[in-house]
Amino acid sequence: MEEVKWNPPILSFVIERHGGTVLGSGYAELQSWTVDINAGRATLADHHRQRWLHGPRNSPLKVGPIAAEITELIKNRKADPRLKWKSSDEARVQIGEVIPNDCPKQTLVGRRRRFKKALQESLQPHGWELFTGTNTVKGKKN
Repeated sequence: MEEVKWNPPILSFVIERHGGTVLGSGYAELQSWTVDINAGRATLADHHRQRWLHGPRNSPLKVGPIAAEITELIKNRKADPRLKWKSSDEARVQIGEVIPNDCPKQTLVGRRRRFKKALQESLQPHGWELFTGTNTVKGKKN
């Protein structure tokens, strides 16, 4: 509890909630509460602030250059640990090799979503399509 204020009959304070950390977030939610002692009523006044909890934050990941690199590999049908070729016109992107699981879950999900969008946009002009549910790309036959 912090920022405690007593202005009879109102008690106000801020508490730090860690519910999001269960899902991998590095942020705590800050909730501002007021309690009317006479009325026996507590009210959540504000819960839109956050506080970073864990050491240094992960640096932003620029997914555009990664998507461009993977696109070149796909266009040229190159062997690479980040791709598993099923045929000459179909490959599975090994997403864990491209965007490794080395950050909080929410960060990882966001990075992978942004990467897939960038890859889809990068592949499209070359006749390839990304099926995001399976991370499979399909394109032109040789």
